[in-house]
Amino acid sequence: MRRKTSALALAGLLVVTGLLWSNPSPGVATGALDMTVSLEDLARAATNPRQWQELQGKTLLLEGVAATVMVYTDETDQFYAEIELVGGAWQGVQEVSLFRAWLVLDSPAFSGRVAQRPPRSPSPGLIQRSSRVLAAVEPLEVYTQQDGTPVPVVRVLDLRGL
Repeated sequence: MRRKTSALALAGLLVVTGLLWSNPSPGVATGALDMTVSLEDLARAATNPRQWQELQGKTLLLEGVAATVMVYTDETDQFYAEIELVGGAWQGVQEVSLFRAWLVLDSPAFSGRVAQRPPRSPSPGLIQRSSRVLAAVEPLEVYTQQDGTPVPVVRVLDLRGL
């Protein structure tokens, strides 16, 4: 537990430092940064309306792998993309639980930082499929898939490759 807390604190420090020294942050956090909520916690909260409500107004720091990257609009003054962020945890020695969330990127500041298809020579820090990422996010809603599985949808304030 202590190692996880230290890793999250270090990740938070890296994000804050990255925000100061790199590209301008697309979003402004409106709530307190809560580094205790993981992708697993967020996915579990999506199944419980009371827990989901407790996350509203908070800025979360999520880490995972970009399983899917879809760029819908990439214009000079408009950008919209979605990333399926996934993570997992071993349950014993034979089973892995999968956790996921949909990240919504809706700021022109993300243009050039996210690619749906891998370019021949990607720039350092380019987020594409299979990239490990760290994202500062705000919860938006819970989307229910056709099979009834709830998936959290969050708005990305900032995003960095790891």
